[in-house]
Amino acid sequence: MECDMFFTRWIRRKRTDNDPRAECRACGASLDPSSAEPCPNCGRTDTKKVYKTVVAQVSATGDISGRKSIGRTGRSGQVLLHNRRTYHLSVQHFVEDLCKKRRCPNWWSVLLSRRVARRLFVELGRAVSTGIDASYYRSRRFSADAPAPTSSDFGPPPLGKQAEGRYTEGKQVVLYLCRTPKAAALENPLHDSGKPKLYIQEFHLLVPGLKFLRLTEDLERTAPSLQYVLLESEHLPEESSLKPYRSTQFLAFLSRLRGIWAIEYPSVRAGYIDDPDAVNLVILGPAVDEIKLMTRGDPFEYPLQKTQSPRIVS
Repeated sequence: MECDMFFTRWIRRKRTDNDPRAECRACGASLDPSSAEPCPNCGRTDTKKVYKTVVAQVSATGDISGRKSIGRTGRSGQVLLHNRRTYHLSVQHFVEDLCKKRRCPNWWSVLLSRRVARRLFVELGRAVSTGIDASYYRSRRFSADAPAPTSSDFGPPPLGKQAEGRYTEGKQVVLYLCRTPKAAALENPLHDSGKPKLYIQEFHLLVPGLKFLRLTEDLERTAPSLQYVLLESEHLPEESSLKPYRSTQFLAFLSRLRGIWAIEYPSVRAGYIDDPDAVNLVILGPAVDEIKLMTRGDPFEYPLQKTQSPRIVS
């Protein structure tokens, strides 16, 4: 896309950050370089390390390389802790900062001002897959006396009718699907006793040229910050002041810049920790109009006894 290429050309210029950074060598926490206070994470006072100039360059293909004038680094210019990259703490802070914002922020401002945001943009370019040929499922509940639904009942809400959700601020229409019928059923628990019937529609996605983000085991190796955002957004603190979907809405914004029109993400409600197939898929942008028509067969009723949610251990 044109905006993708524009931002890639902007970010690939060599940039020098003259503001010093500091991190705790014991736990990897980010510290204020001008403060003498102990680390807020581990409480130690003798483990602060100040890093000075960072020079980074991003290629047009989305690969990042970097070096620090001081400090042991990994291949992506990240400080190592016990010989492992320490992405997670900065990503956790980024997610929490976004989710504290009551109003939707200007995503361009976030992208240009936050280092983690730019890292996510780069990692999306590395993690993208092309082409889907698989079945996914979507569920809906109906009243006991409702007639049998048809495939047309399982499309997304019309433009202007979709509420704010995990991957939309309510302005864009998205389509949520699940990798298995079980996950689709668990994503739709019984909240309204007036709609006890649960029906599921199969969608067979055959889109050879679609760019999408697949949730795979090697995502932590190829795009660790991206994986942590997907996981961190599923485990936010239980605080009423948080808007839990801000970070994933930002991922949707980045995906549109990259021309990525589908994202797989873990389902906590369906028990992703214990079931690797408890995965959801969100369809974005213009791909919705094409994929909503890819239904296979008629909707089928799912037995209620199979929809008990897994026990979540805190």
